[in-house]
Amino acid sequence: AAGMSNAVGKGDFSTEPNQARFWTGWAEGNQERAMSDAARDGAKTIEMTPMGRALDEAKLFDEKSGVSTEQAEGIWGEASARFAANASGTVVVYERQGVPPEGQQPQPLDRQRANGELRDFHAHELPQLEAGLHSGRITHVLSDSPDSLPDNGLTLQQWREKFAERRES
Repeated sequence: AAGMSNAVGKGDFSTEPNQARFWTGWAEGNQERAMSDAARDGAKTIEMTPMGRALDEAKLFDEKSGVSTEQAEGIWGEASARFAANASGTVVVYERQGVPPEGQQPQPLDRQRANGELRDFHAHELPQLEAGLHSGRITHVLSDSPDSLPDNGLTLQQWREKFAERRES
């Protein structure tokens, strides 16, 4: 686990400006939507960066990985913070409570938070995004849900409406 943590500290989690995509709520299909949209838009989720891909392929939460769940959470938490700290420009967050994958029951966001599903985003990524907004490194945080947005964040719908107004004028 120490070797993996060192690799995370030196790993490549970079994205071009306006190309970072975040997700929270795997059971709600947000990872799948974020990765699909990122691929379409030429953007990246953490799993699409070189180091994120290596972590994903290592399947740290698998019993055969050789690391405990607590260690895996720590490694992914550090990776999530680094990914968010490298984001710039406009970032998009997929956190909508949608339809979960077949065979799984939808859970309200407060239950997801209690189960730890939103832990990486709210504990590691959102603070970095808020710091980026304050420093000017990040110009906008767009979300498909108004929950948990920083004060000057916009929903995707609000952004689309604002963008449409600019194009019309």
